Amino acid sequence: MLHDYEPETIPAQAEYIQLMATFDDFVEARRERIDAVTLELPPLFWLVIWVGAAVNAVLIAFIYVKSLRLHLMVAGLLALFVGLVMFVTADMDHPYQGSISVGPGAYERVIEQIIERLGPE
Repeated sequence: MLHDYEPETIPAQAEYIQLMATFDDFVEARRERIDAVTLELPPLFWLVIWVGAAVNAVLIAFIYVKSLRLHLMVAGLLALFVGLVMFVTADMDHPYQGSISVGPGAYERVIEQIIERLGPE
């Protein structure tokens, strides 16, 4: 549809040239986004997270508290926090997939704007 359009005036030609440049940028950004689908956190990052979780578990075991109930509650809360951090990190590991991801909304709006500017033929 874009390539079939023939601008008739000089301002329309300038606008068409700008539109084509913007569309080329859009296509390139889309290609980069598709290539980034395989993007993930490096294994070293995951190693640091798991070692940190293990160190926290050992350190909380060394804390002296007279009440076993209080000790278990503190340890449980810390374990819950560490677990939630690991869960969110794992869910965001692939930024273009999963429940927390970058959506196609911006690209859809650009396509709608281009079609609106060209109008019906």
